[in-house]
Amino acid sequence: MDLKSLETELLKLSPKDKAAIAYMLLENIEDDESVDFEEVRITEVLQRYSQLTEEQKKLILYSYQQSESENNLISHKAVISNIKNEL
Repeated sequence: MDLKSLETELLKLSPKDKAAIAYMLLENIEDDESVDFEEVRITEVLQRYSQLTEEQKKLILYSYQQSESENNLISHKAVISNIKNEL
């Protein structure tokens, strides 16, 4: 089965089954030390962020700024920095 066929079949699954498969795949690749997962996550967040409206972006920025005082997570700071640059 090629990748496109596999993707088509996987997208037919229930959300619960998709989550279970995603979890299994992530567990499997997290053992690979050559993958920078923080970078992969930030790239995905920024790609999804680029699809939002300006109002949604402002709401997310506000939300992250509020949580930043509670959680000083590096990935949050990177996301906030990129959001500020786009506004």
